[in-house]
Amino acid sequence: MTARLTELGYPVLNKEVHRTIFGNTKSTPMSRLQQQKAEKLLNEFEIQTPVTYPANLYDGPLPLPQLRGTNLKEHFEQIAYDQVGQYKEWANEYSKCVLPPLPPVQEFVFAPGWNRYELVEGAWEVTQVPFPLEDAFTFDTETFVHKGSFPIIGTALSAKAAYVWLATELIDPETPEEDWDQYSLIPVGQQRFIAGHNISYDRVRTAEGYSLDNTEPENFFFDTLSAHIGVSGLAGGQRWLYVLAGKDPDDLTDEEKRKLRYAPKWLDEGSTNSLVQCYNFHVAAVRKYFGENVTELGNEDKAIRSIFVKATHLSQIRQMLTEALDYALKDAFYTAELFQALWPKYLESTPSNTALAGHYHLNGSVVPLVDDWNEWIEGVEKVFKEHNEEMTALCKSLLDKYYEEWIDSGRSNSYWKTDPWLRQLDWEVKSERGKYAGVPTWMRPFIKDPNANIGVKSRLAHLLLKLEWEGQPLAWVEDKGWCYWSDDQ
Repeated sequence: MTARLTELGYPVLNKEVHRTIFGNTKSTPMSRLQQQKAEKLLNEFEIQTPVTYPANLYDGPLPLPQLRGTNLKEHFEQIAYDQVGQYKEWANEYSKCVLPPLPPVQEFVFAPGWNRYELVEGAWEVTQVPFPLEDAFTFDTETFVHKGSFPIIGTALSAKAAYVWLATELIDPETPEEDWDQYSLIPVGQQRFIAGHNISYDRVRTAEGYSLDNTEPENFFFDTLSAHIGVSGLAGGQRWLYVLAGKDPDDLTDEEKRKLRYAPKWLDEGSTNSLVQCYNFHVAAVRKYFGENVTELGNEDKAIRSIFVKATHLSQIRQMLTEALDYALKDAFYTAELFQALWPKYLESTPSNTALAGHYHLNGSVVPLVDDWNEWIEGVEKVFKEHNEEMTALCKSLLDKYYEEWIDSGRSNSYWKTDPWLRQLDWEVKSERGKYAGVPTWMRPFIKDPNANIGVKSRLAHLLLKLEWEGQPLAWVEDKGWCYWSDDQ
């Protein structure tokens, strides 16, 4: 069977498969000018046209399903909607709701598990529930860092109520460790739309995520941090200037002021990724623009946040539990406000249901642990160690090889000057007497200690292995890091 070819000689789908995927839509042939431009570009990369392809290229039928729509786009959009359509509707409703008030500290109930706080006709109703009852809510967790990554506080905010989850051991610090609730994680229910800032951190602390019964994510965990990056995030090379622009002008050096003299316009079009910075950019700044009285978030709660890290006993957190709960609930509220500001921007920049389904599956991809998990980790560590030792041994042999070749050359500079990797080493000989007589600087540590380690990530290892990028030698430049030599160097 002869394959269908483009004007450039590339094989494409046969007519039957093309009709199945694209319907009756016909491909537009290239104009003569387009073909000439394409051929010229391909020739620049030494690709001759018409291109060649394997003689045994398969061109038969494929077991494709019937399209769910009139074209491929509609097909995938419908499949994606089947997976996330209901979640999207819940998110739309949540993004437009009037958020409920947070309970004042005098209403806090210090009971284990989930407690639901709802203001009904001016009075607070507090009820115990197995997990948040509504279909959509924000979610946040706090951990007792000294004992690991398990949760001791969980907070949630839906369109109707605020929720607080407390571990029994936080209320009673004398609870035996084998009875601690945090090791069972936090139940949040299933088939929920759950928003959070860096939500993967919180999701791994939920109980439902570790069930082996699910064939799909148990909930849609929507990450406001990822959404912000997609809408208004900064690239790595922009962050330093953004941070510089946020400093007090009186604290800037003359060099920093010079760098900010012609500040680019994008400084006002994005922010860094913390909850504080995202909230101030998407929520506080907008309200301020419209004349509303708004207070930007800052680091006022730093002392409360630090107690979770510094505490060495649960009783220390228990002493500040009221303040800790107030702080945690406010985080859930700020995250809800951030979500409401971000959601329409996210949908505008990412209108495809298929992309939304990708967000759904990516944030649901944590693999539950199984009984032989520790054995698997040990196996991985063993392989890593073996490969690491192999690379280290190779570097050691290359080190000796280049040093001995240099000696055999009569310690000639010409040995290394023409080598783009070796010439980056320090070949200065600082002594002609004693143990280091005639030894170049880069080799001295290994004469002193033949067992000195050469890390595979070290600069020396890169040069000994003569690594390349796109066929060009790697070069270390102090103020730029790893670069590669151009052809004219």
